[in-house]
Amino acid sequence: MLLIVPVAALVVAYVMPTIRTLNMSLETGSPFGDGEFVGAENFSNVLGDTRFAESLGLGLGLGFGAAVSGAVLAFLVAWCVHKAGRGMRTATNVVAALALVAFAPAAWVIARQIAAFESYRDNGGELATADWSTWGSLVGGVVFGAGLLVGLAAFRGGDDTHRRSRTVLTAAGLTALALVAAGVQTFAFSSITGVQPFSPLLYLYQSGFVMMDFGRSSAIAVLLLAGLAVLGLGAAVLFAAARVRLDVAPGPGEPRPFKIGTGIASILLIGLFAAGTLISLWPWLSRITEGASERFEGTTPTLDTWVPALITTVVAVACAAVGGYAIGALRPAGEASRWLLLPFAPWLFVGTGPLGLAHYQALREAETLGTFAALAPRAWLAVPALFLFTALFWGLEDRKRAMTAGGLAPGAARWTLTRAAWPIGALFFLAVLIANAQDVFWQALSAPSPDHATAWFVMVTSISDHFGNLGETGIGTAYPLALLVPFAAAAAAAAIWVLPKTGIRTGR
Repeated sequence: MLLIVPVAALVVAYVMPTIRTLNMSLETGSPFGDGEFVGAENFSNVLGDTRFAESLGLGLGLGFGAAVSGAVLAFLVAWCVHKAGRGMRTATNVVAALALVAFAPAAWVIARQIAAFESYRDNGGELATADWSTWGSLVGGVVFGAGLLVGLAAFRGGDDTHRRSRTVLTAAGLTALALVAAGVQTFAFSSITGVQPFSPLLYLYQSGFVMMDFGRSSAIAVLLLAGLAVLGLGAAVLFAAARVRLDVAPGPGEPRPFKIGTGIASILLIGLFAAGTLISLWPWLSRITEGASERFEGTTPTLDTWVPALITTVVAVACAAVGGYAIGALRPAGEASRWLLLPFAPWLFVGTGPLGLAHYQALREAETLGTFAALAPRAWLAVPALFLFTALFWGLEDRKRAMTAGGLAPGAARWTLTRAAWPIGALFFLAVLIANAQDVFWQALSAPSPDHATAWFVMVTSISDHFGNLGETGIGTAYPLALLVPFAAAAAAAAIWVLPKTGIRTGR
């Protein structure tokens, strides 16, 4: 019965908008009127447009590049760190976790643009223009950091079960699929810089809201949804077939002495990673206290960004946790219960972009555009978190059964494991919250009114004021220091005391 909760959330947040997007793709019309049925004409126009092919090729290139960095190179470094000893692994967990917590793509890009302009204004010479390699340097810390964390967990779990190769390859495969999907859905950099070719989501956005052709834009969305569904189904099959689970040991992690060879190499590699990430993000970090320009006096952009994101996150993570418990702990289909995730798989990697048009139309029909209610992202189920909670509860249930078989009372076993594992659930919540708060595609659709100005609206408006020396940049509204510091502290604490005891396992 518990599975009804995530299924209902899936239908509302994903299935119905997908059906609506498909219907819109078969029509022609603007965002403000009913369309006429044109069949597959929109798809023919999109597939015959070289700009779509260029944008899709760019998105796939970004995704494959991220996969090489996060699922190949990061895993190689993780192997070196894993061999170096417990202290080096803990330090790496801290650095990688901090890199992930600092996720603020729109603020990164705007800060970089302002830094380039100020250097040109103060020093003369040529204005440094952005290209797609600039985005690679900005997002590289998050990509590589995620790969390090997953890789270290995979090596730890693989060693514990003596299935290292199978576990590491499975984890790398899942990471690669996720990163390819993320690359295809890049939006912030392209929308701010206008660098050609456009990303697929910017091409979708411009087709719908600049060219005012929702039929064409919806056809682009359907094509993206189809590709993302293939990636999601592939990941789900790999997840279920490999019997992936997360194991959290209730006691201290296994101590391993520092090894000179791999230890020194790890220090150099992680030092370079930390330094590179800090340098690339410094234009943002140096402006993180800057508020909005004077024209936004009396508004609350930080609250209008983070409170709606928090509302969505509470609902989405709660639904995911309930579903993960139903599948991973209760196991209604026994050992085959992981396959119950397949109906969710087509939307595993789907972000706001491909379904944004359908959600926008629903808000317009409800006459809530520009209101506070419209600011909350519409992902009422965090599908990636559903998979992660399933893996977590599966591992906890296995440990509970082993502990009770060893003579420990079921209540004591459950309490011991709950104390050990709740920080992992808290990390899932934090990750979803940050992702929702930095969802600039939804902010661009849902907040056209200065009465409820999100950080995205404030930054893109304030940047023109800053270039004219009229005000501040608004960068601090997207991810204020008052949030970054406690989030970073929580991530560092988890990296020290929780992640070293967490491993990815496969097989029985």
